[in-house]
Amino acid sequence: FCRRRTVGLIARGDYEENPHTGDEMLVGLRLVRVERDAELIAELVEAADRILGHVAAGTLPDPDGSKHTSNRLKARYSRVDTTYDEVALSDEIDELLDERADVIEALAPLAERKAEIDNLVKNHLGATRVGASSRWRATWPQRNRLDIDRLRADQPELVAEHTTTVQEVDTTALAAALGPKVTKTYRTLPDGRGGLTITPIKEQ
Repeated sequence: FCRRRTVGLIARGDYEENPHTGDEMLVGLRLVRVERDAELIAELVEAADRILGHVAAGTLPDPDGSKHTSNRLKARYSRVDTTYDEVALSDEIDELLDERADVIEALAPLAERKAEIDNLVKNHLGATRVGASSRWRATWPQRNRLDIDRLRADQPELVAEHTTTVQEVDTTALAAALGPKVTKTYRTLPDGRGGLTITPIKEQ
């Protein structure tokens, strides 16, 4: 697109390490013909313009449903500003929450069916860990945590040797000493804020 050419040629080399010298050796070459795709170019230009627009304005794109966006929001708003108790939700957000309720209602039968299928597969696997067919592979991992109670009964000396005493803060007593108002400003979760809770407001 930049060079105004309609066809490109990509040369891809395959390399292996020389067992005697450790150097990389070219053992194969693949040539890939790439033709100009006007639709893809238009999409890339549009994406570039959209990104540059956000950079110029100092804004971020609207959130989507990707895991990357969820992690970004969790990191960006990891702490609650306790000076604000409640924010007014706009009409647009209100409509989104109405749609969310409809989505949850529509997904409920599918979620129940998925759980039923999962349980049927688990029942088929029984005590085994892996099952496979021509198209699918089902894995139900075995327990991978040590059973300390059994080990303590069978090998008490070994368990005692590897038992450590950890000094812990009495958070209940500390919160009482701080008082509820001050304690509220320090409330958090180990990895940031918790999940979003949506509840309908009861009509008066």
